[in-house]
Amino acid sequence: MSWGLLISTMGFSATAARRFDIGMWCGIPHEYLSQARMDQIGAAGFSLSATPCNEPNNITYNQRALQFANKTGFH
Repeated sequence: MSWGLLISTMGFSATAARRFDIGMWCGIPHEYLSQARMDQIGAAGFSLSATPCNEPNNITYNQRALQFANKTGFH
């Protein structure tokens, strides 16, 4: 089975097949998380956000990051 057949079998359109997400290896550190920083990253072409590396993950950070990401148009 070729990839073309697999893609058409899965129902992707030609437009959707050309679009892909760009994410970051490490997310915004806790002290720099803001709407302005998230907008800056979105303007640079990123479409996915991640949690920061080498920092503990917590609910407060995740909720703030999700709010900012939704306003920026991240996934």
